[in-house]
Amino acid sequence: MVNKYLTSFDRCKIYYRISKADSKSIGDRKSTNNRKSRTNPKKLFLVFLHGWPHNHTVWNKELRFFEKLGYSTIAVDLRGHGKSDKPERLEDYSFDKFAKDINLIIKKEKISKFALIGHSFGGMIALSYYSLYPANIKSLVLLDTIYENPLKHATFLKYFKLTTFTEGLLKFILSNEKIQKTHFAYVNFSKFKDHSDFYYWIKGAETTPIKSVLSCMEQMIRFDRTDVLRKINIPTLILEGEKDTKTSLNDVKAMAKMIKTSTLRVIPGATHDTNIRNTCIVESEISTFLDGIN
Repeated sequence: MVNKYLTSFDRCKIYYRISKADSKSIGDRKSTNNRKSRTNPKKLFLVFLHGWPHNHTVWNKELRFFEKLGYSTIAVDLRGHGKSDKPERLEDYSFDKFAKDINLIIKKEKISKFALIGHSFGGMIALSYYSLYPANIKSLVLLDTIYENPLKHATFLKYFKLTTFTEGLLKFILSNEKIQKTHFAYVNFSKFKDHSDFYYWIKGAETTPIKSVLSCMEQMIRFDRTDVLRKINIPTLILEGEKDTKTSLNDVKAMAKMIKTSTLRVIPGATHDTNIRNTCIVESEISTFLDGIN
C-alpha cells in the first residue's frame, strides 16, 4: 500500500492510497471463503469514494478484505476532506470537479478496467463520473446514495432555497479568514466501535473545515443526475439500508428501476452508513457481484 498525492487540473492536491495486487507475492493462496485464485488477471481495479463529510478510512475494512482476495484498490480523500486540499471557492466543489479529480488519478495510475464504488456523496460523484467518462468505467457500486438532492427530505432544509442572498451568505462564511486558517485533525473512522450514523457525521464535521461541509451541502441541494440513469449500460450494484433515514428507499427503488443493468439489494435493519456499520454484508454483496462480472 502506497500513499500518494495528485496535483489536479486546478492545482488542488488530492490524497489517495493505492494497493496493487502482486501475483508473485500472492501466489495461489486460497482465501478464507474458498474463492478463486487471487492471481486472476481479469479482476477489476476497485476505486472507493467516501461520503460527506468523511474520509477514505471509512473503507479500511473493505480495502483489507478485497486486497486479500487479490484486487488492486484505490481509496481517495475527496477534495475538501481528509488529507486533500480544501479549496476556498464555493465553485471548486462542483460534482464535475470531483469527477475530474478521480479521472486524473485513473489516468496517472494507467488503470484501464475498474469498478467505481461510492457511498452516499461518493455515489453521487460516481454518477457524475459516469456522465463525463462513460467509456472508462466497467461497473458501478452505489451504497446508500441517490440521483438527486438527498437533503430534500431533511426537515431543517425544507424551506432552504438557493437564492442570491443565501449564496452570498455561504460565500461570506467561506471567505472568513479565521475559518480558512482553522486547523482540523485527521480521524480514522475504522477505529471507532459501532455508533449511530449521526455520530459518524458529527465526527466527520468536527474534522472537516466548515467551508468544505457547506460547499458540499450547496452542491447536493443542486444535484440531479436523472438524465444519466437511463444511459447507464454497465453492471451496477445498488446497496441500501432498510432503515436509512438519509436516503429514501422509495427514491433508491426508483433509481434502480431507471438503471436497466442494475441489481438492488436492501440490507435488513441497516441504516445509512452501511460501509462502516455493516462491513461483512457489504463485502459479501460486492464480492458476489464482482465474481459475476469478472
